[in-house]
Amino acid sequence: MEKEKLEEMGKVLTVSLFGKGDYTDIQSAIDNAGDEGAVIYIKEGVYRQRLLVDKPGIRLVGQGRVIIVYGIGAIHKDFYGRPYGTFRSETVRITGRDFTAENIIFVNDAGPGNFAGQAVAVYISADRTRFYKCRFLANQDTIYTGNPEEAGFLCRGGLEHRQYFEDCYIEGDVDFIFGNGTVVFYRCEIHSLDRHEPEGGNNGYITAASTRPETKYGYVFLECRITGSGQPDTVYLGRPWRDYASVVFADCEMGAHIKAEGWHNWGNPEREITSRYSEWGSSGAGGNRAGRVPWQKEMPEKERSNYTPEAILRGEDQWKFEFADSCLQEVGA
Repeated sequence: MEKEKLEEMGKVLTVSLFGKGDYTDIQSAIDNAGDEGAVIYIKEGVYRQRLLVDKPGIRLVGQGRVIIVYGIGAIHKDFYGRPYGTFRSETVRITGRDFTAENIIFVNDAGPGNFAGQAVAVYISADRTRFYKCRFLANQDTIYTGNPEEAGFLCRGGLEHRQYFEDCYIEGDVDFIFGNGTVVFYRCEIHSLDRHEPEGGNNGYITAASTRPETKYGYVFLECRITGSGQPDTVYLGRPWRDYASVVFADCEMGAHIKAEGWHNWGNPEREITSRYSEWGSSGAGGNRAGRVPWQKEMPEKERSNYTPEAILRGEDQWKFEFADSCLQEVGA
């Protein structure tokens, strides 16, 4: 729902740590937003809390430097002595459709995987989510893009869990973008942290897709910068979490940390046949395709023109979304 309509309904809320808003914590604002959607402006500050966004149409807009942070790892134990596991470790869980975040920093600071296990910053289990100028900081399993069966709706024309990231920064080390869904990363920076592996070693994997076989697109990285702080030739573009993993890198600039072979089969040669990995227009020290694995798919030239954010995410409902230059944060509050 557009900002003007929400303002007419009185569904514009403000959060401030210092009592200069409607609420002092973000979860309270979400809980009191109603079921018609709301714009929630968040004043600058560090909000150490876990969030559940279970209502449709919630739009979080950061004003200044806004950090939402928590620190649970998969091996940590809950009140009953049970390990949290990957899928209870998140800082923010999104289950309400049509969620938007702008200018927010999402963090799981539990630490590296060998210390805390998987530690999710954002867990997405909803359709039509959008992130603009956001940052996602963690180590292993930073962003989970979900599983449509968890959200309680059926696959529509091969599209489910549609997500759009624009001008965002995402960092991690192992499988730090993982899960199912149709997801576009447009002009984002994807940064691999250093696990102190020597040149030619294994410093991690960017993606671990579990794309359903009927999903056409999977993960698509368009005009992104693929950076890293580790040694050259140490990071894989991805490995297939499930048989039909689908990942495309199109017109991306890749650093020297990207391994020459590009992809890993996760110890399962059969997935070399079923996985759908493709790449074109790569540049930079890690963008030389000459050494890529032979099972990387070659996308026909005539199909590449279909790889635009609008075409990938449109769906049967003709979803229309804004690009970053028309976001609320440009308007202010």
